[in-house]
Amino acid sequence: MKDDGSDKKSDTRQAESRETPEEERKEEAKTGRGITRRTFLTGTGIAGLSFTVGGILAKVGTKALAQEEGTLAAGGNGAITLFEINDSHGQCYPHPEMFWGAGPNNGSGSNIRYLKDIGGFDRIAGYIRHVKEQANSNVLFFDEGDTIHGTYHAIFDEAVSYVQMLNTIGLDATNPGNWETRWGPTKYLARTKEMTFPTLACNFYDKSTGRLIFPPYKTFVLPNGLTVGVIGLASDNINVQPRIFTDDGQTAVIVTTGIGKDELLKYVNILKNGGTDLIVVISHLGYEKDVAICSEYVPGIDIFLSGHTHDRIFDVGNQGGVGITEVQYNIGGHTGTTLVTQAGFSGSQLAQLDLTINDRRVAEYTYRLHTVDNSMDQYKDPAVTAALAALDQKARAMNPSLFSVVGSLAAPVDRMTVHEDSMGNLICDAYLWAFGRDGLVTPTGNNIRPFIGGFQQKIDAAVSFTNGWRYGRPLLSGPVTQEAVYNMNPANAPLFLVEITGAELYTIYEIKLRDANTRPINQGGGYPPRF
Repeated sequence: MKDDGSDKKSDTRQAESRETPEEERKEEAKTGRGITRRTFLTGTGIAGLSFTVGGILAKVGTKALAQEEGTLAAGGNGAITLFEINDSHGQCYPHPEMFWGAGPNNGSGSNIRYLKDIGGFDRIAGYIRHVKEQANSNVLFFDEGDTIHGTYHAIFDEAVSYVQMLNTIGLDATNPGNWETRWGPTKYLARTKEMTFPTLACNFYDKSTGRLIFPPYKTFVLPNGLTVGVIGLASDNINVQPRIFTDDGQTAVIVTTGIGKDELLKYVNILKNGGTDLIVVISHLGYEKDVAICSEYVPGIDIFLSGHTHDRIFDVGNQGGVGITEVQYNIGGHTGTTLVTQAGFSGSQLAQLDLTINDRRVAEYTYRLHTVDNSMDQYKDPAVTAALAALDQKARAMNPSLFSVVGSLAAPVDRMTVHEDSMGNLICDAYLWAFGRDGLVTPTGNNIRPFIGGFQQKIDAAVSFTNGWRYGRPLLSGPVTQEAVYNMNPANAPLFLVEITGAELYTIYEIKLRDANTRPINQGGGYPPRF
C-alpha cells in the first residue's frame, strides 16, 4: 500500500520514516495471516507499588520492567519519547474544561467540580519541540483520531483550513476516528491527502475493492538508530453511524467489525519478524477495548496509544491518578507486557511516555499526563500561534456573527458525567421547546418526521433524546455566543419526531444501557443517550 503522506514532513520533525517494504507486501498477498509467530516479550517482573485488577496492573512512577531472556535477536538500545493526543474534536484553542474536586471557582469537598482554562495546540507543539531539542529528536508525536470535526473552526469549510493549521503542529501519524467521515468518505480522503503526515489503519477498507485504503503501518527510524513500527486501528463505530459516514455515493468504506484482531496480529508479526525495536499501536477503539486486545487477543505489542473514550490516564499523584496501565498477557504461550494509555480529550492533556529500549524490549519507562495550561505558555510555538490566528480569521470571515451573543446561562453546563449531564439536559429541553412547548407545530404523515417546513398539526412532545456525546467544551455561566452553540452540537442534523409506545421506549433504552455497560470488547462508547 502506498503511503500518500509518508514522504512529507513538518518542519519540526527529524525522524526518518520507512514505508511498508515491497517484499513484505508480497508476502502478505501470498500468505495472508499465515505468518509464523515469533516469541515476543516474556515474563515481566514487577517493581514498586502496583495493584491488580483481572490481570491488569496500574503502575506508578518511573518503572523498570525486568524481562526474561527471549528468542529474538538482539536489537538496538537507546531512549525514545512518545507523545499522544486524542479526540481533540476541533478544540485547538484554550478553553474551559471540568475537573473533579475542589478548585479555584468552587467550595470544598470531593464530589464537586471546577473549571479550568486549558488547551492550545501552540502550547502542545512548542513543548514537544522543546523536548525534541533535549532528546536529540528521538521523539514521535501521534494523534488518535476524532480530530477534524467538533467546532465551528473545524467544520466551516469541511476542515480544509483546519488541516492547514494541523500541518504546523508536528504530528508523525494519525488514524481514523468515528467523526472523520462526517462529510462522507470522499471528502475525508481528500483531507488526508492534504495532511503532511500519514493516516494509518489496518482495518479500514474500500468496500468496492476490499483493499485497505490507508497503509496499515509505518516504520520510523530515529536518529539514534532505533526503529519504531506504528500500526493504526480505525474506529468500527462508523459502521453503525448514519450512512453518510461510510457511503456518500462516490466512495464506500467499511471498518472490520470488532477489534480488528486478525489484521493487528498479522502486522505485529510482520514488524516483529522484521526486527523492529518497538511496536506501537495507535487506536480509536476505546480504552477498555484496547486493554482487552492486549490482554486476550494479540501478544507482542509494546505500547498501545488509545483513543475514543476520552479517558484521562493521569500519572500518580496527579488528579488522583494511578499511572499508566501495564497489561500483562499470556496468549497462546506468549507472555509479556503492554503499556496502555490515553490522553483525555479536546487537546486539554498531552501524554508523554519516556522509554529506555534494550534489545528490542522496554527496559524502563516514565509516564506523565500533562494538563495543557498556562504553565506551558513559555513553550508556545510562534508558527502554530500564527496558524491558529489565521484559522480564526477565516472562520470569522465566513460567519461575521460567530461571536454574537444568542442567549445566556444561569449556571455552567458540561458533558462530563456518564448517565446524565447538564449540557444534555439543556439540549433535550431545547428540543421539547422546539417541538411544541411554545406552540410550534409539526408536519403530519409518517411516524418519523423531520422537523422542517409544512407545519400542519400542533403537538406536545413528551420525551426528547440526544446522543451521549462526550465532545464539546463546558460552557460558563453568562452570555452564550453562536460559536459556543456550534461547540455543543456541530453536526447540525435535523430533528425528528417519532411516535412510539411506552413499551417501545422502555425496550430502546434497555438496549442502549446494555450496549453502554456490556463487556468492554462489545462496548460502543460507554455513554447512553440523554433524555
